[in-house]
Amino acid sequence: MRVLACVFLFLAMTVTPVSVTRGQGNESDLRTAGVTNGRAWRALGADWQLGYIAAFNDALILTLVDRCSPAASEADKKRAMAFNAKYSPLGALRNGETIEAIDRIYSDPVNLSLPISEALRIVILRIRDADEATTARELAASRQKYNR
Repeated sequence: MRVLACVFLFLAMTVTPVSVTRGQGNESDLRTAGVTNGRAWRALGADWQLGYIAAFNDALILTLVDRCSPAASEADKKRAMAFNAKYSPLGALRNGETIEAIDRIYSDPVNLSLPISEALRIVILRIRDADEATTARELAASRQKYNR
């Protein structure tokens, strides 16, 4: 099960977006820190964006199920719970709403270098009703980290 979850994440975050967007610019422009970014996201069609979000959500579920099985170590269970706590609020949105929220982040060209997972983190802050100052501070920190 752990292998399946890793495969979902790997395909969702690296292989699929780049292979779908091949021929739409320099491949290195589609990645930041080795993972797909806002340029790749915008080059994907709606079907591929939906697939990305669905695969991401499935990977979260599979990771939690696998890591919290009776055979899993306590360290694995803690890592899985921390990972899911970080990303699980996406379940509060329908996939289309998640896509729209990511699109809003990438509508600002300054954010295009942010990895998709970072955009998801900002979306989750908003779902958790973080105040605008906190969200703006986190977004600014992400821009500083990834826009080099």
